[in-house]
Amino acid sequence: QSFVFRLFELHFHEETYHERLVDIFQDVAYRTRLGHVLESLLKKNTSEQSADVAFDFSKFTMERYSHVVKHTHTLCAIYLPVVSSLSTVGVTEEAVHGKVETFCDFIGEYVQAKKDYIRCFGSSESEKEGSDINDGRCTW
Repeated sequence: QSFVFRLFELHFHEETYHERLVDIFQDVAYRTRLGHVLESLLKKNTSEQSADVAFDFSKFTMERYSHVVKHTHTLCAIYLPVVSSLSTVGVTEEAVHGKVETFCDFIGEYVQAKKDYIRCFGSSESEKEGSDINDGRCTW
């Protein structure tokens, strides 16, 4: 992470968007870390059950799924490149960035649901075989 900020300083320190770009990257890094913590907590709580106890599927809600996807995948992989690009060309209005984030959330959920489906039911050379449900991950 510090490498990215060093690159910003070297190449963008005189640009008007430098500070905004740093703020965006710091915010996304923080929110992504929180998402990984949430995912770990959900995984830990479901994996602590013994084999004799029925699995608690109530933890697998769409609200939790959306939150985990947004904060572990969408923000850094989809939202960050889009909002960074907008900021470098002068689009800094919070209302616009909010709409972009909402749109990116939909794209991120679609991409993640497709990956989850392929990992569970399909086979593809580009996707690794997964065991998200067995691992207690909140998955589609």
